[in-house]
Amino acid sequence: MALVELHNVFVTKKEKTILDLTNSDISIEKGDKIGVIGSNGSGKTTMIRVILNLIKYKGEVNRYIQTKDIGIQMQHNQFSDLMKVKEIISLVCNCSMKDPRVQDGVIRFDLQELLNERLSHLSGGEKQRLTIFLVIFHDPDLLIFDEITSGLDFDSRNTIIKLIKSLANDKTLLIVSHYFEEIEKLSDKILILDEGKLIAFDTLENLCTKYQFFSAIGIDQEASFTDSTLRFVHTADQKIFMTKNRQEEEKVMEALRNDNIPFTYKPKDIQTLYTYIRNQSKRVIV
Repeated sequence: MALVELHNVFVTKKEKTILDLTNSDISIEKGDKIGVIGSNGSGKTTMIRVILNLIKYKGEVNRYIQTKDIGIQMQHNQFSDLMKVKEIISLVCNCSMKDPRVQDGVIRFDLQELLNERLSHLSGGEKQRLTIFLVIFHDPDLLIFDEITSGLDFDSRNTIIKLIKSLANDKTLLIVSHYFEEIEKLSDKILILDEGKLIAFDTLENLCTKYQFFSAIGIDQEASFTDSTLRFVHTADQKIFMTKNRQEEEKVMEALRNDNIPFTYKPKDIQTLYTYIRNQSKRVIV
């Protein structure tokens, strides 16, 4: 059952194209956990604004869900830093702090000691716990998070990821993030945008099958190992070989061991797959 469908959506701003889904269809199905990936300016937030009908667009968007059933966190909130946490909760939840649902949520999200604190005094992790509480309070069917862990340290980010995972079991989730491990832990479908265009949308398993991607084996950029039969992508400090099957994987690892070259290993690595698909799409355009 589809909650939202996008057909041939096109968005411009000051005569510049910022989202071009011409000849592309996106269907968000009930229960989907969709990770949205793309570089800055690729159209991720614009697509969310289209879904929420917050921006002018051309094309067709079918919404089979009411606004009240969507819980949204965007990159920037509209609250004054001078507001106290309890004031924000009362305003957004539209009920008394004595409401049992509020009291249960305050405990669940560990906000008890923060109620009289002003927003400006909260740490990044505390702000995000508050945000998630506000997003899920009215029990929405669709949860949308846009860079929910941006700027957080490793421990705070993991705390937020675990919190979202525990809340999203029976929800439809749309999460935008530039942290690939976050996408990996929270998503079962991957949607990739590049320069405003849709270049991939499917389950991780289907994308790995389509691009014959079995595992990622990384070596240092400076390591003297070459094999013209292997596909690879570059990261900031590694050359990542993409094996097609277990036999090829074992062959590469054996060759590296014989040459005493250290390597890293990861099955079906989302970052490697994203980089490869993005590179392939640019080659097709050229």
